[in-house]
Amino acid sequence: MKIPLFLSLLASLTIATEVNLLFPSFSKPRGMRGHPLKISFEEEADVVVIGGGPAGSAAAIASARQGVKVILIERFDFLGGAGTSMGVSLFMGQDVVGGLYDEIREKLREKQGLKGNAYDPDVMKVVLYKMCKESGVSLFLNSWALGVVKESKRIKAILIHHPEVGIGLIKGKVFVDATGDADIAVAAGAPYEISPEDKIMPLTLCYILWWRNGWPPLWRNYGAVWRMDPFRVFANQTRIPANPLDPFQLTEAEIEGRKEIKEQLEELLDKGFKVRLISSGPHIGVRESRRIIGDYILKEEDLLEGKTFEDRIALCNYPIDIHYQKKSKDLKEVTGRWGEVPTYSIPYRSLLPKGVDNLLVVGRCISASQEAMASLRIQPTSIAIGTAGGIAGAIASQKGIIPRQVDVKEIQARLRELGQIIDKPKGEDKT
Repeated sequence: MKIPLFLSLLASLTIATEVNLLFPSFSKPRGMRGHPLKISFEEEADVVVIGGGPAGSAAAIASARQGVKVILIERFDFLGGAGTSMGVSLFMGQDVVGGLYDEIREKLREKQGLKGNAYDPDVMKVVLYKMCKESGVSLFLNSWALGVVKESKRIKAILIHHPEVGIGLIKGKVFVDATGDADIAVAAGAPYEISPEDKIMPLTLCYILWWRNGWPPLWRNYGAVWRMDPFRVFANQTRIPANPLDPFQLTEAEIEGRKEIKEQLEELLDKGFKVRLISSGPHIGVRESRRIIGDYILKEEDLLEGKTFEDRIALCNYPIDIHYQKKSKDLKEVTGRWGEVPTYSIPYRSLLPKGVDNLLVVGRCISASQEAMASLRIQPTSIAIGTAGGIAGAIASQKGIIPRQVDVKEIQARLRELGQIIDKPKGEDKT
């Protein structure tokens, strides 16, 4: 969820009933000096999670199960993030996660929504919604985060907009940024880094084909295709170089993605494949954007060494998967890099952004280098990181402390109770 930089001025607010925002000069209507911004509602929780993707949903569920009041804010009218709003409905196989990830898989299986590592995005929406409601999470769907209300190094509230209700303030003790782009952390003043524009991994618009005849080929020699049932093939086959934080580039990428889908469909039809387009992702898929600078930056060397941290909260063994910054039609080979790694751990310190006391960051925007992020960005690991962040937020709110003061051993104990894997087999735990 994108946060306009000028709204960071709202950090000086505490409890407001009306705010006047100046129009940008290029869009200021003639004869109008400003626009009244009325605060129409307020809500409060112990833990406030922003972003309802795999990491955010897991954070909210795990936090609520610790007995605290949780609010989850999501810009779409459904949960699931990349797997539902971007069409990437595939778990890149992970055998070192456990916990909520295993629970989600089992619930998908019960509803006939899982085949191998592929899942039905519409079933996922139902599963995550039900898990949130059963855990006691209060949901704010169709709600955009507009800015933060901050006092010194603490966030006091999130300013959100709902199209039917208007502008509201969501107050909290602890906040969890699961936006993918680290929007909340950046709005609160946390430092971050982003790869040079020509190194940012390309975007992908996924789509679904009606295709009954056997297993489809990788018709562009890269990406992925997966079959959910005898009729539907899910395709991750487009590549659009763009900076997802630039609204103009993002708009052009969405247009280019749908153009590429049409071209690829025509290519398959010309080759004699009897296919039809069922649907495309509601939103283009983003592989990387901002990464916060936290108390520890997870590095490529940590992955290659299979490092075990004392403050570990999750494990991962997915390869370093960096894609070429090229258009799909210009690609002749597989993704830019596919570096195998041993099982490594992710430290709790990478969830703690510098400069903001009561905020945790989960998902692909945690404190990590591009190489490390290219491995941990997958959905199973995001769920594991989100689970840990949610539990840490709950402990902090219960004890009236900031996340940095939480005893990581207590987080680890609760993760083990939940079944999350954080310990490697003896003999593999390099430190």
